[in-house]
Amino acid sequence: MTLQPPSIPWCDLFGTQDVLMATGLHTWICVLMMRGRWHAVRGDDRHPLQRLAIGDRQNCMAVAELWFQQIAPTDLGLIQHWLARPASTKQCERLSPLLHTDTPMTRYQASARLQFQYNAATIVRLVNAVSSVAGEAL
Repeated sequence: MTLQPPSIPWCDLFGTQDVLMATGLHTWICVLMMRGRWHAVRGDDRHPLQRLAIGDRQNCMAVAELWFQQIAPTDLGLIQHWLARPASTKQCERLSPLLHTDTPMTRYQASARLQFQYNAATIVRLVNAVSSVAGEAL
């Protein structure tokens, strides 16, 4: 029997289960439904955004989690710490109204939402570019 590494907590950004983020100190992953397909995208402080996978949801999440666990294994402890603490005032102030919720957020949830806020336009451009290369109508 093989032990599975701990699963990464996913943040459902809009409560619809079609845009999911996980974040660490310097890295993040996003799995989203766009243009009728699931996409996994990753980002970090040192490299441009990169598409990890296109396909079904389960495959995209598995690829994204594997990448995250290989690149940021030490962040898993930090994530647990962030999950236990409320969002900071500074985090809440920086969130756009679209990503802010009326319910209290953890520091982790606020961090995931901020990462999406900062990277959403680039994520959309990347997915559109991949769709265009694949010959899909934009």
